[in-house]
Amino acid sequence: MNDELQHHARGCYSACSDIKLWNRQAEAALLSAEKISSLSTALFNMPDQTARLRESWKKVLFNQFHDIMAGSAIEAAYTDAQHDLGYAMSEAKDIQTEGLQGIVMNVNTADTAFKNSIPFMVFNPCSWAVKTYIHVEMERSDGKTSPVLYNSDGKEVSYQEVRTAGAKVRWRVSGIFEAEIPAFGYEIFRMDFSNKKNPVKSEAKVQVTENSLENEFVKIEFDRQTGGISSYFDKKNQRELLSKPGAIPVVLNDPAIPGA
Repeated sequence: MNDELQHHARGCYSACSDIKLWNRQAEAALLSAEKISSLSTALFNMPDQTARLRESWKKVLFNQFHDIMAGSAIEAAYTDAQHDLGYAMSEAKDIQTEGLQGIVMNVNTADTAFKNSIPFMVFNPCSWAVKTYIHVEMERSDGKTSPVLYNSDGKEVSYQEVRTAGAKVRWRVSGIFEAEIPAFGYEIFRMDFSNKKNPVKSEAKVQVTENSLENEFVKIEFDRQTGGISSYFDKKNQRELLSKPGAIPVVLNDPAIPGA
């Protein structure tokens, strides 16, 4: 079948997008919290959080009722839903933090080779290894040195220093780096303030013009009049991926079912 599978109420997949976002964030937060809490309870006899998790899940599941999730409930329903899902996310954060603290207290992060360093741990609650970008922020030990980042093997890790959460806060350092964290595991990293970080020169990997974006993989061109994508060229395979302009906005008249 080539046409719309459900012509009625197509807007329910995008209407009131906030409720869909909060629901997904709450689901992910509770799942992560449950995994971390279960590990800390099983390994280090931390308090069991089943009752708190159950009450939080009840609020998430209640707000998955089809009219609420679809964005077709009354306005007041979304105020209640925001509070319920916010409660669930807050509880999840507290439970996960308590579980992580229980694990961290049982891990030796000391390293005599890096006496003037600040260690930190990165956890992965997934059942598979995750390679991703990690953002860390902390105070500079001397208020001015750009530290060197090391992994648990004592090898230097390249990172990009970025703006701190607070503007012009020179006594703090904030950086982003790439790392792979094992499944249901953690990695220890440390910011070492003994020596200043050597500046790393990097070339821009993305070329930007008024109506195009290009990297080593693709070149995307935009129509100046519509804002749509006029070309999506695969440089590796040397072929155009669009047979006609893409990402063109479409407005649909969806009056729903008469009398509904």
